[in-house]
Amino acid sequence: KIDEIAERILTLRYQPTSNLSEYLEKSNVKESKSDLSDAQMIKNLLDDHGTILKQMRKVVEVAEKGGDEGTIDLIGAYIRELEKTSWMLDAW
Repeated sequence: KIDEIAERILTLRYQPTSNLSEYLEKSNVKESKSDLSDAQMIKNLLDDHGTILKQMRKVVEVAEKGGDEGTIDLIGAYIRELEKTSWMLDAW
């Protein structure tokens, strides 16, 4: 997904973030410990999914204001996919 988003940013004539340290610095999702129980891992994933979904919805809002149908379509597909994955994890 990172490559597709970077390509979209380039298509819009902007420069995407391109290294891990910048991603980590800008991210709303933080690294978690490696010694978690399976239930805690799922809870953390669902929490992170919520954070990512919230951010993607903000992107869609901005894209709507700018009439950017390509970004709305791209991010809308990601939202649907992540909502489905979250639902399946929650059912677990």
